[in-house]
Amino acid sequence: MGKKKPIKAFIIDDNKDYISSLIISARKKSIIIKSSRNLEDGIDYVKNNKSIEFVILDGKCFVDGDREESGQTAKNIPTRAKSQIDEINREQNRAIGYCVNTGFYDELHEDFEGVFEIFNKDGSEDLLNYIVAVVSQSELYKIKNKYSECFDAFDKGIIERQ
Repeated sequence: MGKKKPIKAFIIDDNKDYISSLIISARKKSIIIKSSRNLEDGIDYVKNNKSIEFVILDGKCFVDGDREESGQTAKNIPTRAKSQIDEINREQNRAIGYCVNTGFYDELHEDFEGVFEIFNKDGSEDLLNYIVAVVSQSELYKIKNKYSECFDAFDKGIIERQ
């Protein structure tokens, strides 16, 4: 078996600089990250892009494009997103993993403890290792790696995913 397929992740976060930094760090672990600055656009992307295997949720983020324009974040984003991702998993027979990654760890960790795996934005190495561990255990990821040449046509865009 050759090189492992990259992991496709998605982050919903209002901090552009943090997203850029995380994308660079993630490449070293063969994680490709796409992003959105608000929940509404992010969930639409995840729903319509079946290659996404993991979602990183900000502890506080914009709900939609209007709030993004106004700069108003909301702290219940992970709870909303969890139910929407769980629904996508059920409806599309997917196994998208997710966690909370926040710069407000001290303020929010009690709200999410026991519901989400929670990471502090200061420790991206732990977050990236967690993503690799979760996705590597999924049956689909194992199959994609075992039969990687069968998936090349999809990865290169020769055949469109349905």
